Amino acid sequence: ITILTNSQKTNNESPKLTNSLISKKSFDTKKQSKYYLSTGFGKIKDDVVANFLAGYKLFPNLSIEGGLITSAEVYSLATDSTSESGTTDGKAWTLDANAGLKATTNTSYLLGVNYSVPLPNLTNNVPFPKFMRNLQSDNNLDLYSKAGILFWGVDYSLFLDGTIIFDGVTYTPNGSVPFAKSKGSDIYYGIGLSYPLTNEASIRTEYAKSKIAGVKIGGFSSSIVFEF
Repeated sequence: ITILTNSQKTNNESPKLTNSLISKKSFDTKKQSKYYLSTGFGKIKDDVVANFLAGYKLFPNLSIEGGLITSAEVYSLATDSTSESGTTDGKAWTLDANAGLKATTNTSYLLGVNYSVPLPNLTNNVPFPKFMRNLQSDNNLDLYSKAGILFWGVDYSLFLDGTIIFDGVTYTPNGSVPFAKSKGSDIYYGIGLSYPLTNEASIRTEYAKSKIAGVKIGGFSSSIVFEF
């Protein structure tokens, strides 16, 4: 608010009129959130994984993100089930088992950027589901893309699963034996939709792809985002 004083008035202005001249400056009282946290679930191959992210908005539409993804099995190779029988030292035995190799990730870390743009309003003539048009009516639905580097670590192990009957006694060996480790990094990228639930919370659904130990991975995930 600016009030003109008597020293600022011209000779032609009356004190009463000058002192009553008030100009108002409009301003936004809501502080723009810059930090956010995200947590959710997705799939890598056949395993369900959890993800946790922290982000900082460099600009309203551009953020940097860092986080982690829990472990999952990314590769598995098994032999056909083997059935053998025989006699050793006069004792009969039967073996039914399968063995193989599997690669399981440790906790993986990621660092990248997220760029979002609001989707244009849709009209009732656009052939999309009605609920999509309702979301668009308030221009709240955002489309975003993301990219960065995924830092992964993998444990390789041999596994055995089967049944052995020896001299009338049944044994059921199963388990895995680690024998090697590997570390590396690969580019990840994805696309998704974001919709605000409140001023401080929103939901995301996205599809992302990357590689771990030379194996292509990709899948959908959903998360909730809290801004502060």
